[in-house]
Amino acid sequence: MNKKIEQTFKQRDVFFALLNQWRMLLIWTIIGAVVLSGFAIAKFFLKQEVIVRDIELTSKQIETIESNVNKENIEAIVLVEQLDRLNETKEYLSKRLSNSLYLKINSDTQPLTTFRVNVDLINNQNKEKEELEKTKRLILLEYVNFLKQDSYGNWIKFNTNNRINKDEINDLIEFTIIENDYIEVKLTAPDEKLLQDFSEATIKYIEKEFHNRTSFIDPVLLTIDNEETEFVSNPKILLDQQNVNEQLKNIIAEIETKEEELEEIYDQAIQQVKTVDSDGNILEIDSKVKVSKFDIVKRAMLGGMIAFLFASFVVAFRFLSSDKLLDVNSISKQTGIPVISEILIKSDQEKDKQKIGYSLDRLIDRKYHEIRSTTLDQQAEVFAKTISFIEGLYVKKSSTTSENIEMSIVGDFNNTNVKNTNDKIQNKLTKAIKKSLVEITTPIDNTISIKELLRTDFAILLLSPGHSCFSEIIRVLEVCNSLSVEILGIISLEII
Repeated sequence: MNKKIEQTFKQRDVFFALLNQWRMLLIWTIIGAVVLSGFAIAKFFLKQEVIVRDIELTSKQIETIESNVNKENIEAIVLVEQLDRLNETKEYLSKRLSNSLYLKINSDTQPLTTFRVNVDLINNQNKEKEELEKTKRLILLEYVNFLKQDSYGNWIKFNTNNRINKDEINDLIEFTIIENDYIEVKLTAPDEKLLQDFSEATIKYIEKEFHNRTSFIDPVLLTIDNEETEFVSNPKILLDQQNVNEQLKNIIAEIETKEEELEEIYDQAIQQVKTVDSDGNILEIDSKVKVSKFDIVKRAMLGGMIAFLFASFVVAFRFLSSDKLLDVNSISKQTGIPVISEILIKSDQEKDKQKIGYSLDRLIDRKYHEIRSTTLDQQAEVFAKTISFIEGLYVKKSSTTSENIEMSIVGDFNNTNVKNTNDKIQNKLTKAIKKSLVEITTPIDNTISIKELLRTDFAILLLSPGHSCFSEIIRVLEVCNSLSVEILGIISLEII
């Protein structure tokens, strides 16, 4: 046998070798993450041999440092934008609380003026009642819409000497159409004098403007009556006052928190500039005094990745440099020795179930062995065919000579699974051909094994992928070749 036989590997085999070592990879990943993230934490606790002196910075220098931070530091940029929005809200609420006429009203004695705006159609004898009601409601709705326009707000502002701004009118006036018959108007103000001016201005606006601006052709008679002023209790005003106060309080608290966070970033940047050694030179150190959670996570991910890659390399190297047989088909292709059968044996699951992640191990095994030509359920049939094949070989070889021939079976019979399988084969053959095979245990490195092999004419290899040593198999092939012992086939015994 002059041709050199080498063990071949597939990418699929390497991939599943890594998956089978998932526990080792996981442990190494965790160790790497813990170790490298520990450096980030250690940086906070370990003292550096530096002398920190306070350098008097001018206000302009501090302003320049803060300006640079606001341009370069992402956290600072976000905080500044948030503070701008919060301050705008604070300013709005403060102005509302201090300037709003509605919020200045005493909720226990709220001045309230009510009156009715009546609209009657003239010359309506020729119209149906339903048509009259529809026309009247449309006119009332038009009047309500006029009260919502800017012209009304400008009129009120002018006639109250700018004491009521048009933006505040919606809080001080309420108008409702009652039964499609009239408009009920309710007015309020912080004091009775302002309420009186507000009410007079509103009535003048209605009398002066509304009748002339209606878009309906029908003549309209407008009357205002039931004007009444009273002092009532309105708890809603107090509730609105409390809500605005609470909102303002929360906004101020949030602003203080954001300002403290921003000030801390400024202090860190200033402290970096102020950190010098004994010679007065500025030291290049991390500007963050506190350990950053993001830095810990980043280092943990980096450490985990490095450790995972290192462990993967170790597993792959051990797998590729292992002397264990991976696949009998590689030997069969290189030597031309046929594979008689692939016998699958179920592993000791009761023992394996004690391991953590047993279900994952079984899933990986099933995925790896799913390309096998047979399953565990078919092994009785496979075993029977194996015996028949060996029996056929023996009968065929015996028919070519008048002498008795001897066949041997070579394998690592120190392995329990290989030994048990061999015993089953021997028992079946003894019943079938009244003869057993000569058992030769690998490695063939002693006189007894060679003598046993010398007295045989043919041999069958019983190999177990993942357990049989590749170098011992090569040794068997070389010895058989030198002793002119023909190897008839290979039986693959795989434990899954």
